[in-house]
Amino acid sequence: MSHDIQHQQFAQQFLERTVGFLEQEAQENHYNWYCMRQAIAVALILERGDLVSRVKQLWRQAKLHFGYEERLQIDLSADSFNQLYPIYPLSEVPAMVNLTVRTGKSKHIALSVEKRYSEAFPLAADDFEREQIIMTQIVLGDFDSAQQSLVSFNTVRDTKHMALLVFGVEYFRRDRFDQLQSILNDLRSSKMDMWDHVLLACGFAGREPWGGYPYADY
Repeated sequence: MSHDIQHQQFAQQFLERTVGFLEQEAQENHYNWYCMRQAIAVALILERGDLVSRVKQLWRQAKLHFGYEERLQIDLSADSFNQLYPIYPLSEVPAMVNLTVRTGKSKHIALSVEKRYSEAFPLAADDFEREQIIMTQIVLGDFDSAQQSLVSFNTVRDTKHMALLVFGVEYFRRDRFDQLQSILNDLRSSKMDMWDHVLLACGFAGREPWGGYPYADY
């Protein structure tokens, strides 16, 4: 099995589970516009027209149920999704990391990119900024340091769960499947939901899984 086919099959597996979650929720008249949007995006990226059709059917059901269509400020097209979920080459760090360093507004991140963690952490003003340092360590592939930081800097935020998602994407990108399996086991023990599946599917499809990745978008 070729490397690319193996990666695509992994992404498709998680996307199929996402659609299954969405369909199960729809039976209770529960719909998530934004998760449906990302599922359509990943299905288009993976050229899974069958899954696009299934989610668009849910979209129509949601429109009938709510009596309106959520305005997502983006059309459901491949071009729009390429902008929303840009290609994430293995040789690069995420766009937000580069942007943050270029603007010079977040010294703790700039130092982290240089792997000067002992200088970066004292500059972190709060849990959110400490979390940013840890996520930077992960996307740099400095996994041992990130694991140590998670233990040393116990935040009140749900940092560990987000870190597991970022670890999952970054291990996958580097073909470190033994470590990936361990991460997936940890996620499953906490009952992975539709969002966990669609974000991983997007990352496994070679895209940045959310805007501002690897940092929290809230």
